[in-house]
Amino acid sequence: MFLKKRILFYLLPLLLFIFIQSPLKGQSFVADKIVAIVGNRIILDSDIELQFQQLKSQMDEEIPETFKCDLLEDLILEKLLLVQADRDSVEISDEEVDGEMERRLRYFISMIGSQERLEAYYGKSIEEIKEEFRGDIKDQLLASQLQRKIVRDVKVSPAEVKEFFNSIPADSLPYFNAEVEVGQIVIKPEVSTLQREMARERITEIRSRVAAGEDFGMLALLYSQDPGSAEKDGDLGFVERGQGLAPEFEGAAFRLGEGEVSGIVRTDFGYHIIKVNERLGDRIRLQHILIRPQITSFDLREAKEKLDTVRQKLVSGEISFNQAVIDYCQFERTRMNGGLFVNQESGDTFFELDQLDRPVFSAVSNLSAGEFSEPLLFESARGEKAYRIIYLKSETEAHVANLEQDYNKIQAAALNFKQQKEMARWMHSRMNDTYIKIDEKYQDCDNLKDKSSVTSRIK
Repeated sequence: MFLKKRILFYLLPLLLFIFIQSPLKGQSFVADKIVAIVGNRIILDSDIELQFQQLKSQMDEEIPETFKCDLLEDLILEKLLLVQADRDSVEISDEEVDGEMERRLRYFISMIGSQERLEAYYGKSIEEIKEEFRGDIKDQLLASQLQRKIVRDVKVSPAEVKEFFNSIPADSLPYFNAEVEVGQIVIKPEVSTLQREMARERITEIRSRVAAGEDFGMLALLYSQDPGSAEKDGDLGFVERGQGLAPEFEGAAFRLGEGEVSGIVRTDFGYHIIKVNERLGDRIRLQHILIRPQITSFDLREAKEKLDTVRQKLVSGEISFNQAVIDYCQFERTRMNGGLFVNQESGDTFFELDQLDRPVFSAVSNLSAGEFSEPLLFESARGEKAYRIIYLKSETEAHVANLEQDYNKIQAAALNFKQQKEMARWMHSRMNDTYIKIDEKYQDCDNLKDKSSVTSRIK
C-alpha cells in the first residue's frame, strides 16, 4: 500500500505529461491475450506489461510483480469511466483531441530535441504517429472529463493534510532534493523604424520572386529567419485555430485556399509570407518565410539600460517583484505566472538545480534567496534577443518531507489520495451494473478479491 502511495507521490506529476507508451525496444512479451473485459471494452496483457516496464524504468527501487494487480485495477477504472461516458453521451470534439495531440507532441519534441528525432524513435512520420494514437488520446480525454466531474467537489482540510502525512511511516517519507523558485523580468529591444522598413523591403522582394514562379520552399530555405522551420523549407506542418499562432498570422493563414500564397503579414516576430499546401478538415498545412527586422547594438543597449533601472527599483525596495512583472515584463509566458518559471514535470514552481536551463542555473548559482541578477542578454527559442533579470525567490536544502517546508506538496498528495478513494467508491457502485470478466491469471490479486462486486465476476 505504501509503495503505491510513494509511487504516486513521486510520479503523479510526471505521469500527467506522458504522451504515449514507450516502444520499449528490445523487450519481448508472450503472445498477447485479453485479461479483462469491462462492458464493451477489453484490457490486454500487454497493456499491463507495458505500464509495468515503464514504471520499473522510472523508479530507483524494485517494484514487485504484485503491483501489476494495482495496474489492472487502474485500467478497470479507466474502462468503467469510458463505459459510463458512453452511457452519459459524453462527447469530446475533434478540435479538443487535435489540440491535446499537438500539446503533447510539442512537449515530447522539446524533450527529445526535434520532430525528426521523434519520428526516428518511433519509425513513423508525425502524421502516422498522430493517427495511431488519436483514439487513445480521445479515450484519455473522455475518462479525464468524467473523472474531473466525479471528484470536483472533493476538498481536504488542514486537519486531513496532517492526518495523511502522519499516516506515512517515517521510513517511507519521500526525500526532496534541494529546490529553488526562480523568476525573470524580460525587456525586449525596440526595433527602429529604419530596420522595419529594410525588413519589409526584403520580404517584398521575396514575395515578388514567389509570384514570378520561384519555388517557395527553396526561398524559405535560403532566406527565412525562423530557425524552427527554415531548414524544412518553411514547413510548419498541420496547424489549427487556437494553437498559439500570432493572431495576425492565424487570420491570414485561414483565409487562404489550398495552394494560395498570402500577401505580407506583420506580427511581433517580423514579416511573413504564408502558403497553404493542404486542407484537412479544420486543419491546414503551412509553409512560411519570415524576415525579422534587425536588432542593433544601440537597441540592445537601450533595453539593458531600461532593465537596469527596473533592477535598481527592485533592489532599493521601491517596487515589488510582482509589480515589476506587471509593469515591465515583456515575456508573456512567465508574465502570466507572476514572473515565475513553471516546472513542466511537476506543474508547480519548484525546480531541482539540474532541471534549470544552463544560463538560468549559472545566474542562480551566484544569488541568495531574494536577490536579483544583473541584466543578462539571452536568446529565446524563437531566436529573439532580449535582456532579463533573474530572481531567486526561494531555495530549500535537501531534506526529508515535512509539513513546515512541504505543505503544498503534501496537501496535493492528500487531495489526490482522497480523490482516489472517491473514485474507488464510484468504481464499486458502477461494478454492480457493468459486466466484468477477469482472467484467472489475476484471481490471486488481493485488491480485486476484496471487492465482492468484482469477485462474483471473476471467471
